[in-house]
Amino acid sequence: MVVRKRMNRFLLIFLVCLSAVCSLYSQGDYENGDIYLYGETHGVVRILEKEIDIYSGYYQEDHMRHLFIEYPYFISYYLNEWIQSPSDEILDSLYEQWKGSASYNPAVKEFFEEIKKHCPQTVFHGIDVGHFYWSIGEQLREDLEENGMSETEEYSKVIKSIEQGEVYYETGDSLFREQMMVENFIEEFESLEGESVMGIFGSMHVTNKDPEEKNRYGNLATGLIQTYGDRVHTESLTSLAANLLEDPMRVDTITIDGIEYEASFFGRQYLKNILPRFIYRDFYRIENAYDDFSNKKKNSNVLPYNNYPVQVQTKDVFMIEFCLADGSLERQFYRSDGNTWNDMPVTEQFLL
Repeated sequence: MVVRKRMNRFLLIFLVCLSAVCSLYSQGDYENGDIYLYGETHGVVRILEKEIDIYSGYYQEDHMRHLFIEYPYFISYYLNEWIQSPSDEILDSLYEQWKGSASYNPAVKEFFEEIKKHCPQTVFHGIDVGHFYWSIGEQLREDLEENGMSETEEYSKVIKSIEQGEVYYETGDSLFREQMMVENFIEEFESLEGESVMGIFGSMHVTNKDPEEKNRYGNLATGLIQTYGDRVHTESLTSLAANLLEDPMRVDTITIDGIEYEASFFGRQYLKNILPRFIYRDFYRIENAYDDFSNKKKNSNVLPYNNYPVQVQTKDVFMIEFCLADGSLERQFYRSDGNTWNDMPVTEQFLL
């Protein structure tokens, strides 16, 4: 039984009592419509496992069914089709199209598989701007058109998400993205008419900010708090990532100066709010490569060990791939010669 906030107090009480009698919500206090936001470092196994535990608790004990995620609407549309499907064909297809992003991570795929296994009635709500609008977004638009659904609400949301993606990738405006996330979240949340929800987003979207710093929203959490006040609860899980990774997320093969090397991938760090020139940087350790690069000329750039998501050892070689604000990629190479700078152990950039 749903409860509209604009109804008068007596009708509200009547409907809530009727809902209890009918046992539609046998547990869980949904008339409050609370929002539980969790901030993460993307792709960290410990955090993903914790998020599954938290959501499973809400799902089993409080009968929560709605999970808000840092994906565009059209991806959540496909995820909702997949979770009701007996096969994993849809998820497999999405995963392959996520190549080049933080979502192309076996731990992320396993996260969704665990949700389907333990919380099969989950409804995903993607409220980010249209990442992958050029592929997944256009694919869904064509699917809906072919099935005569061009006049539906779903189609309108797909078009809106695609347009938001086009603006974001043309301008690189992170404040625009934050505003759209707030507005999209509110639209989805209001459509549930009183149900509590959980949301999982990068920590930069969940950490409370002064909304007067740059615009009326500040970030996702701040915008939602402006609208819903103490019904919004935030918690950062990033401390779970404090322990350095021992094993790579995956191992790629890359070619440097005509030679193939194994490159162990240790994750992505988003930089847009720290270094506006960059969107993110990916960390790769080039295995068994020190002897090949030990004589390469160094420049004056250093990168302290504490920047890396993995323990750095002397004679390690790293490739850091930066995504610039214009979407182009820039590779930088560092090696650890055992040197220090300002009493900190550092890696030093070398030139190919």
